[in-house]
Amino acid sequence: MKKGLIVIIMVIFVLTLAACSNEEPITNPEIDLAQMDAAVIVNYFEQAGLPVANIIVYAEDTDVYGALERADAFTSKVLFADSRLDQSGAKAPIGGSVEVYATAELAAARADYIELIFDIIPAAGEYIYLQDNVLLRVDRALLAEEATAYLAVLQGLADGEIINLNTVNNSDDTAPAE
Repeated sequence: MKKGLIVIIMVIFVLTLAACSNEEPITNPEIDLAQMDAAVIVNYFEQAGLPVANIIVYAEDTDVYGALERADAFTSKVLFADSRLDQSGAKAPIGGSVEVYATAELAAARADYIELIFDIIPAAGEYIYLQDNVLLRVDRALLAEEATAYLAVLQGLADGEIINLNTVNNSDDTAPAE
C-alpha cells in the first residue's frame, strides 16, 4: 500500500513539474534530420527566429566546383547571410552554410578537412558544427553565443524538436504595449 502511495505521489510530482515548466520545444517524431536537405534546415533556422537572409541553394548552376556530382561530397548545400553582419560588397552571403552528406562519416571527414585548413590559415576560420550527417559552418564575425544559436536549432532538429528562439529569449521584464 505504501509503495503504491509513493508511486502516485511521484507521478503527481513529475506531472506538476512538467506543467509548471516554461514553454518547451515542440517535439515531432516525424522530424528526421538525417533525411532533411540543407534548404529545409535553413528554413527551420528562419522559423526559429534567426536572422537568415539571402539564401543560395546549391544547384547545378550555383555549384561552381561540381560537388553535387561527386559521391564523397554533399548531397545538398545552402549558403545564407546573417543580417547582423555587414553584407556590403560581398559577392556571396556572409553568415554561414549548411552542407548535408549521405553519411555522418562523410560529413565528419569534410569537417576534419576544413579544420585542418583553418589550422594552417587561422584567419580563414569559421565555427564548425557537426550533427549527424550535417555540417554547419558559421562565420566567425558572429559572437560565439550568436553562432551557437544556429547549433541549438540544429541539435533540436536532431532530437525531433522545433526550437523557437523568440520564446526562449523573451524576458518577463517587458510588458506588452498598450
